[in-house]
Amino acid sequence: MRAPSLPLVAQWIEQSRPKGKMWVRFLPRGYTFRMPYQYAYLLMVGVFGVVWLSFFILRKDMRHQQLFVSMFTAPLGPVTQILWFYKDYWRPEYVWTVTVFRVPVGIEELLFAFFIGGIGSVMYEVVFRKAYRRGHRRIKATIFIILFVGVTLSALKVIGWNTVWASSIALILASVVMIYLDKDLRWDWAMSSVLMFFFVIAIYLLCFSFFPAIISKFWVPTGLSGFNLLGIPVEELVWFVSWAMFSGVAYEFTVDAGQYIPLRPAV
Repeated sequence: MRAPSLPLVAQWIEQSRPKGKMWVRFLPRGYTFRMPYQYAYLLMVGVFGVVWLSFFILRKDMRHQQLFVSMFTAPLGPVTQILWFYKDYWRPEYVWTVTVFRVPVGIEELLFAFFIGGIGSVMYEVVFRKAYRRGHRRIKATIFIILFVGVTLSALKVIGWNTVWASSIALILASVVMIYLDKDLRWDWAMSSVLMFFFVIAIYLLCFSFFPAIISKFWVPTGLSGFNLLGIPVEELVWFVSWAMFSGVAYEFTVDAGQYIPLRPAV
């Protein structure tokens, strides 16, 4: 973790200490506080956890959906890291590491997938205070959509696509199929994407203030195009937006949510 030097605070401490007493000067001029990069991913996941918990507290009616989606997506974090992402895109440091098939992986992957699944699923409903009525479950259609994502991702990997782009394209295409079949989901699809875009930018800007070299340390150079927005790789923005497109409507598609309605105020 890196914070800017604090000469003014240090000067205030020196000038305000009483005469005749010796104080420890714990903020010397030019001091820079550092934290090992192995804590960077865990701290970022912690921010996602705070947002997840806030959503969970704010919307009691969405808790089942949020928890169900989180439990479903949680295993995908370490699994996809081991199978694909480690090889060509992202190799973060972990606080605690286990090695699976010669790939180091930490609990951060599990937690990240858990939190981002639930956040993406209910973000639109929480922020815009929307609700919906469930219809008939589309189990077969949902299974088809999930298989479509897996097959598309695998096919793109076979022809040499980078994991982050292959997964992003698979998620986008699957989400487009869902909103084509259920047009009531289009606004959720669009606004979930916008919300996630700005949310991720805020997360990364906060991260850069403490860990300025995180991109060069955690990402595989050949996995990045070199195009950035505010220092954030475009691949990251595309992946998070594609995830919001998919996760923002997947559960609603499954339960045939229909038209959204304003959330009724609590009595």
